[in-house]
Amino acid sequence: MKVLLIETAAADRPGSMHRYAELIEQALIDEPACSVSRVNLAPTARELSRSPQRLRTAWHHATVLRRAMSVVRKQRADIYHLIDGSHGYVTRWLPRGRSVVTVHDVIPYLQSQRRFPVPPPSRGAQWLIHTSLRSLRSAASIMADSTATERDVAAIDPTLRDRLCVAPLAVPPVMMPLSGTLLPDWEARRRNVRPYLLHVGNNGFYKNRAGAIRIFDRIRETVPCRLVMAGPPPDRSLTELIRNSSLTDLVEFVVDPTDSTICELYREARLLLFPSYYEGFGWPPLEAMAWGCPVVSSHNGSLAEVVGDAGLTADVDDELALTRHAINILTDPICVERLVAAGHARVQDYSLATFREKLLEVYRSLATK
Repeated sequence: MKVLLIETAAADRPGSMHRYAELIEQALIDEPACSVSRVNLAPTARELSRSPQRLRTAWHHATVLRRAMSVVRKQRADIYHLIDGSHGYVTRWLPRGRSVVTVHDVIPYLQSQRRFPVPPPSRGAQWLIHTSLRSLRSAASIMADSTATERDVAAIDPTLRDRLCVAPLAVPPVMMPLSGTLLPDWEARRRNVRPYLLHVGNNGFYKNRAGAIRIFDRIRETVPCRLVMAGPPPDRSLTELIRNSSLTDLVEFVVDPTDSTICELYREARLLLFPSYYEGFGWPPLEAMAWGCPVVSSHNGSLAEVVGDAGLTADVDDELALTRHAINILTDPICVERLVAAGHARVQDYSLATFREKLLEVYRSLATK
């Protein structure tokens, strides 16, 4: 069975979509009856940089569509898997009955419905969002990363219910400790001369970096600590918030970290602070648990489903509750011991083997039709 993974993210800009494609490859690498190849329809970031900033999104999608109409048609495969449902319009150019699309989240649609405290997308963006969602009807099967995303897609378009299934993600092997790796115990973390809390995420509104700053500001009044933020450089509004809160010396940015750097941050952090407005899945909490790092997160989107009872959660808008959860972890070793044990068990529920089984179930159901 030949599986073609169709990518729509710039090849020279690593991100979650590249990680997802690699996860599929890793899950199927030892499956003798299945061969995987990849084709990328997106222009590179370098190519996009040649055009004005205001035109780059339009150029990106125009290029993806043009290549979908030409390049994909030349590919021969049994299964065509579009790995990013935000480019759902590509499914219209895939062979009927043999196409799979993964929907990771519907954040842009929910934003257009004013579900978040930010302005809705532009009219052009909303047209693209709705076009991609309608185009999912052309797919033979639709995979969601979580039950929360599956539920959201079905609510948007009930005609898709029969084609929806959940394929929960696994922690990427590169983000797991090596077998036998000795992790620092909690007392070693507590003895760290510069203890820190960790946030992993980008500047997208839904990652709520500003909320993490505000919660940290409350925490440090009770427990002396720092905040390390791993991801892109802060935008202007975040920089101003830090300066106005007199936190400049207490907040450190680790810019564009490698996977190994993030793993080391998980390894030494006192806790992961993850007050996201919405996640279609949310890798960082599971990654943190794999490294024995306790988790405080919102329970919005899929996070209640993914974190379960292995972390302390509250609504994203209840910053006082999230603050209390963090202080509880920072001051109560018994709480930490329970969470670390529950976290290790939780990670086992999201194994590569389970992900592989779901992929093969979907692929085989289409290949035998």
